[in-house]
Amino acid sequence: MLAVATVSRAFDRLSGFAGEWSGPQLRQSLIKSEGTDRGRPAVGELKEERVLVEALRARGMRVTSERLALLEEMFSQHAHLDADQLFRRMKAHGHKISRATVYRNLDLLVECGLARKYRLGQNRFLYEHVHPGQAHDHIVCRACGQVVEFVSPAITALLDQICKAHGFEERESSVAVSGLCGICARNAESRPA
Repeated sequence: MLAVATVSRAFDRLSGFAGEWSGPQLRQSLIKSEGTDRGRPAVGELKEERVLVEALRARGMRVTSERLALLEEMFSQHAHLDADQLFRRMKAHGHKISRATVYRNLDLLVECGLARKYRLGQNRFLYEHVHPGQAHDHIVCRACGQVVEFVSPAITALLDQICKAHGFEERESSVAVSGLCGICARNAESRPA
């Protein structure tokens, strides 16, 4: 988990300076110094932060508190969120961040391989954080937007067979089944025609 409190607790255990730095102060210190002065972890000490920081530096972009907070919010829970939901969560947690910043940086997280972007309908995209080795697919209700994750070794084996049959080397796959969940299907049946 990338929550500031987790970083702060890790710092307290590693350095013995418990209480000297609160979560936000620690985060600001990491952003400003990006060093390991007095045993403080540097920005990028955590794997996901390291990937983001390296990607930002490679693009000549700054490591900002907004970007790190967005990453923390993405990895603090396991949900499929659209950009507006993530924006509202960030605001609810007191972050000063614009909707445009959320959209731009979600795309950056996707480019870095830290998040996946899924199309849900015509104009809606969902994002989820990525943990290597946790491949799964999705069933999406077209009516209510419910997303159900599933893992199917049979589907994985079938995709492998299809790739081999066509001489294709698979790098990544995603299966999204679109339909109606049980509740929405029952509601659709009960409506007069």
